Amino acid sequence: MAHILQAGISSLFGRLSAASSKIAEEWGEAVDWMTMEQGLNRAKEEGKMVVAIVRKDDCRKCARLKSAFLRNKELQRLAQNFVMVNVHADEVEEKQEFRPDGIYTPRILFFDMNGRLMPRVKRESTETGFHYSYGTETQLANVMKKVLDKPTRYIQRRPYN
Repeated sequence: MAHILQAGISSLFGRLSAASSKIAEEWGEAVDWMTMEQGLNRAKEEGKMVVAIVRKDDCRKCARLKSAFLRNKELQRLAQNFVMVNVHADEVEEKQEFRPDGIYTPRILFFDMNGRLMPRVKRESTETGFHYSYGTETQLANVMKKVLDKPTRYIQRRPYN
């Protein structure tokens, strides 16, 4: 029985490792990319907030964001202060916390160390109405800095509805 359980656990971790390795291969190894499950576990262990990038493979804006993380040293440096999650939109579309203002990509969502969405971490103004998509690398970097500077301003005390 123990062998079966151990084999199941090994299989699960093998799939998670393969998924995060594929993300790192595509999005760069300068950032420690994780799956959502890995990221939530790491956030609890380390007491860090999560930045979750919800993307699609055929999305031009997602490709630009990927390029930014591959080359932008400031984004790479800021990412070290968060648990960085990279998830395909198809994996999370059914979950309300991953679509607080609609379904579009890329969405960049911040979660606290307990896995609760931080809905107040978003673009201040937007013509498109997509508050969790950042038009420039600078906008994203500035939001990451704000959250690091005053995290308690953004953490919700009550569950997200």
